[in-house]
Amino acid sequence: INEIYTMKYSSLLFGIVLLLSTLPSFLVNDWNYISTKDGIDIYSKHDIEDRNWTKLVATINGKPAEVMEYASDVTRFNEWIYACSEAKILEKGDNTSVYYYVTDLPFPLTDRDAVIKREVFQSGTNSYSSRSILTTSHSVASRLVRLEGFEAIWFFDALPNGKTKLTYELFANPGGNIPTWVVEKFSSNGPFRSMQNLKAHF
Repeated sequence: INEIYTMKYSSLLFGIVLLLSTLPSFLVNDWNYISTKDGIDIYSKHDIEDRNWTKLVATINGKPAEVMEYASDVTRFNEWIYACSEAKILEKGDNTSVYYYVTDLPFPLTDRDAVIKREVFQSGTNSYSSRSILTTSHSVASRLVRLEGFEAIWFFDALPNGKTKLTYELFANPGGNIPTWVVEKFSSNGPFRSMQNLKAHF
């Protein structure tokens, strides 16, 4: 009986380890709480690929569908995304879109650009999520420097009284030989300012 119990336990343990090894990195590693500013909780972590992620959590005065619709509207990115100087749709489907995006960097640094694919998902009646990653599906000529890495994950979850718990997880590698403070602008300050702008809009 003990041998059978041990075999079953070993099989279960192996299954759990195998499951964890196949999960996306952002689901495996724990987040480290940094601080709370202007009602926005700030976290950070390094994933299994040693990429530096930032997570922001805030309460927005709008329903999930309304917040998701506004945050997904590429034509309005320059209203709230920090340092966004250009954004335009290249392809649009029911739940997916591909867009070209430019981030303005201070002189004398060269601005960064990217072609990004965004997918939106719905879970239940009042919960949405989206994932944005770099894509090579569209060729866009540019004299700017292309982002070397980018991934953004959003969660729009319903709260009482028509509010939304908004979670924003971001990894960005601007590429090139640039100062550390500019990299930090990509990874923490920029997303925080963007979340502030979203809160202010609603």
